[in-house]
Amino acid sequence: MSSNMYSSSSNSPKPPLIFPLLTTLFLFLFLFLSAAAQSSSECSEQFRGMITTHGQTPDCRKLTTLKAEFGWTIFENKTTTVDVFFGARLDNDEGWLAWGVNPGHRPQMIGTRAMIGIKYKNESFGVYTYNITSGTKLGCQLLPSKLDEDDDVIFSNLQIRNQSDLVVISATINLPSRYNISRLHHVWQVGDEADGNEPKKHPTTLQNVDSTETINLKTSIGHSVGQHRRHLRTVHGILNIVGWGILLPLGVILARYFRQFPYEWKYWFIAHINIQIVGYTLGTIGWAIGLVLGHSSRYYTFRIHRILAIFIFTFSTLQVVEFLRTIGYLTWCHHLIWPKIMGSGQLFAIYLNICSLFKY
Repeated sequence: MSSNMYSSSSNSPKPPLIFPLLTTLFLFLFLFLSAAAQSSSECSEQFRGMITTHGQTPDCRKLTTLKAEFGWTIFENKTTTVDVFFGARLDNDEGWLAWGVNPGHRPQMIGTRAMIGIKYKNESFGVYTYNITSGTKLGCQLLPSKLDEDDDVIFSNLQIRNQSDLVVISATINLPSRYNISRLHHVWQVGDEADGNEPKKHPTTLQNVDSTETINLKTSIGHSVGQHRRHLRTVHGILNIVGWGILLPLGVILARYFRQFPYEWKYWFIAHINIQIVGYTLGTIGWAIGLVLGHSSRYYTFRIHRILAIFIFTFSTLQVVEFLRTIGYLTWCHHLIWPKIMGSGQLFAIYLNICSLFKY
């Protein structure tokens, strides 16, 4: 019985080299689906209604993270004056939301001039201006401060309002010449705790880390590095789940159980090999995208995810190398040692790796 099992692969037709075409089709399909899954940028009716005054509705759009929304109206004069509105949901008894602009070369927390609205435990609200410095990132107190330096942004007419859980802060800001409304670096954030007028550290989820954007207020078009990273994460996840989590096990199941059931199928070996190679190729592409994401992440390291990914890739590669050697060689190793020892551990690592990311 065992000799027939091992010899069947050598007697089966040789697999044609169609996997590059299949891989390309799969890759473009997943890239298309992940791109189409991007959410709409139109702001909600509730937010639009809260920022409409005297029948005039500012420009507005949804931001890319934290379910936040942003609105603005531009007034041109010697310095650029902009009415800005920022809204986010504060579901807890206390919390805070923040929006600000950064005069640097890229949008980031350090150096941002911000307005922060605070929801107190007694259900009252307050909004103040803050200067976010490098000390803030190190854990120093963040307290209200006047932004009165020369050639600095000026916040005036600060207001805060709420409707159910949606809280909106607004202000009129005067931007000096070093700010460019066609390329304005703005940052937003939401936190769960505040001590008086001091907002406490916000969560460090990917949504919080990616809450930056460079926006053209004249065209409403924003460019977010975080949004591109999220797109790559989506592609990375889809390719790895389909490649390593579905196709590789499917190829094994097909070879193990469907050679003679429900009827004898002489092309099972061709299907087995092509499914395995396509699955490995997609998984490897996803793994490579993960390397790029890991290299570009300045604040995040998924250590367990990385270790499991290295394990999965290493033993998937060993399986492919072993297959190349077992077309006529070491068939006992490919059919016995791999599925019973390494294959089970690899499948467990794949699904454990997928589950480990749900908390992010």
